[in-house]
Amino acid sequence: MSDIGSTAPTSGTNTARGMLYISVTALVGSILATLIKHLTLTMHPFNITFYRSLFSFLTFTPLFFRYGTKPLKSERKSLHATRGAIQVLQLSMGITGLKYVSIAKFTALRFTGPLFASSLMIIFLGEKFRLRRAVALAIGFMGALVILRPGFIPIEYTILLPIGSAVAWAVISIIVKMLTRTDSSITITLYSTIFMIPIALLVALPYFTLPTWPQLASLVAIGALNSIGHVCPSFQRS
Repeated sequence: MSDIGSTAPTSGTNTARGMLYISVTALVGSILATLIKHLTLTMHPFNITFYRSLFSFLTFTPLFFRYGTKPLKSERKSLHATRGAIQVLQLSMGITGLKYVSIAKFTALRFTGPLFASSLMIIFLGEKFRLRRAVALAIGFMGALVILRPGFIPIEYTILLPIGSAVAWAVISIIVKMLTRTDSSITITLYSTIFMIPIALLVALPYFTLPTWPQLASLVAIGALNSIGHVCPSFQRS
């Protein structure tokens, strides 16, 4: 693995680091959801996806002054591109869902992401299927059914958007886990935004508008927080 932005953790610090990164990611996710929910009142979700990708990349540009083009060295660009495309899909569904679903319900449904990720890791990465994991997955998915209450409340397509976003996030998690075997967290995050920008722009073009100054301030904050949110899971898996 590239040594840019990574260190060699000792066994005594792995758990503490993992807990810290998970906590930071959860906090960042909550702030992002609040900012994005507010922006969806005045801006199309696809526009938010594009600007989020753009400003996320811009917050990393100072790295080029320190490392030059070294963070861009990777032999797995096709996998990075795949992740970028899926990330655009994941964000587009998530932000659109957040426009119509309350933050509380959206967050609860997005917690199904790790459940899908755990299932996919068994299928694609050959992780062992143990009884404890099976019980945890069963309880988790039953919790999602309690939130959805199928049969009692009609399931509208808007409620399926956060779930679709969670599935896409799970696929991304698998890809990131594969990428961390060879690439640093900074390389992974940079390539994610690099490939996302043109794809997100194409998706946003029919609805494209320039942001107002208040919107711009929120978008810059979202981009910076998004970078932190991307790096933490990558560190966690490395």
